[in-house]
Amino acid sequence: MVNFSDEKEIDAQITVLASYDDLIKIEVFDKDSSSIFLKLEMTREQFINATMNRLGNTDVKYASIRNIEILGKTMEMKSFEFELPEGSSYKDEKIALKLVKEKCPDGSKDVNVFDIQQGVAIMS
Repeated sequence: MVNFSDEKEIDAQITVLASYDDLIKIEVFDKDSSSIFLKLEMTREQFINATMNRLGNTDVKYASIRNIEILGKTMEMKSFEFELPEGSSYKDEKIALKLVKEKCPDGSKDVNVFDIQQGVAIMS
């Protein structure tokens, strides 16, 4: 195997799906970040050329990459409990979200690396 200076090893899975419309769809999934980062679509002819005929640099019909900034990172989810200001009702989600963003109860900064929707559950 060739090692490149910017190469990073990840724990990955691959899915190869053949459809009736002459397309082969390939997705590569990073197990650590739980995200698909590479999608390819190939015709059957392109797929056969790439795999059976051992033709290097075979063209594909469609290719896209995404989420490369989070590859190999692990998503952590934490629950925090803190007191709402006196007089707040149990429906004051905006106040709770503001308090969480200002400072987490453990002193850590709230960082949304995975760009997921964050929510608040208000327990009474």
